[in-house]
Amino acid sequence: MTRDYGLSFISNGALLAHMKETIDTSNINEMANLHLGLAPYINRDFYIESKNVNLINKTSKLFITIVQKCSDLTPTNARSIFMSMQNQILLDREAVCYLVEKMAPCEQEILWEIKANDEYFSHPNIRRISLNKYYFLLTGISNAYNQLNKILPTIIHDARTTCV
Repeated sequence: MTRDYGLSFISNGALLAHMKETIDTSNINEMANLHLGLAPYINRDFYIESKNVNLINKTSKLFITIVQKCSDLTPTNARSIFMSMQNQILLDREAVCYLVEKMAPCEQEILWEIKANDEYFSHPNIRRISLNKYYFLLTGISNAYNQLNKILPTIIHDARTTCV
């Protein structure tokens, strides 16, 4: 029987199953996989696509990329991600694109400016956000990320020691 983790925004079984899969298929330190993979369980309007962006909600026209770690965001990678987001906005003017930065300040939601050829470029619909803001986008609950963090050690323990 699955433990009750007390989160209103995701089922206990889905949370435990995804955590177990994350542990089995990757290094638990690659938490971006965890955050990305939980999204469709939390909000069914989101689905994962690896081609241009990582997470899409066509209903809300949200496009989200999560960087694994700071070293993944080299200037070349940053330009590539930014251009992919620009392309999405060219295809749909109402689209909003987010780059989720795991190490960003708690309430970060800022314009993403990128430098190319000694010029700065930005677009009002391309933003850099924190994990707090990411979970708010998914759930509508302002402290959803904090709720998840409080129970994460228990979930990791359960995923490592139980069969799902």
